[in-house]
Amino acid sequence: MVWDSDKNTGDELTSDEWDTHVSEGHQVGGTTITNLAGQGLERVGNALQVLSSIWDGTNIVADVDNASVTTEEVNNNNYVEPQATASASTTYNADLSTANYHKVTLTGDVTFDFTNADASDVNSLVLHLVQDATGGRTPSFTPTVVWDGGTAPSWSTAANAEDIVTFVHDQDGGQWVGFVGGLTLG
Repeated sequence: MVWDSDKNTGDELTSDEWDTHVSEGHQVGGTTITNLAGQGLERVGNALQVLSSIWDGTNIVADVDNASVTTEEVNNNNYVEPQATASASTTYNADLSTANYHKVTLTGDVTFDFTNADASDVNSLVLHLVQDATGGRTPSFTPTVVWDGGTAPSWSTAANAEDIVTFVHDQDGGQWVGFVGGLTLG
């Protein structure tokens, strides 16, 4: 998982390429490759193994335990999630197997459900709610949602208004916890 500027790629290096980077004192995140253990990394074959945490020179950017990291998962400090975009008039199923960010234009009062959550792990979901040109639409939720502050937010209902809310699934309680990211954004 070393960026090879000669090849302009973040793919795994061959043994010879790895040895060249080490012998020339190249760096990863400001740390010389030969001193990666101090950054929670070690060489495993021609990739890096995360031992405890990843340090980007300023902040801990991941805290994991013996997880292999590939360039498909972490690429040049750029984390990207897929987005689902749709319009809904009565119901919308936010399918977590396709995206964790759902931008939905409300064309009626919409009841949201969250599907394909990973029952063995913590899940999160961002809903970006957009009022249509008419406005006046209200969302509701079929899973149990406990809202930050104890009550659901006062949704923006003006034409073309936008609200963003985040949900985190509490495995122990079997419920979703909702947090307002922003109201009346549009």
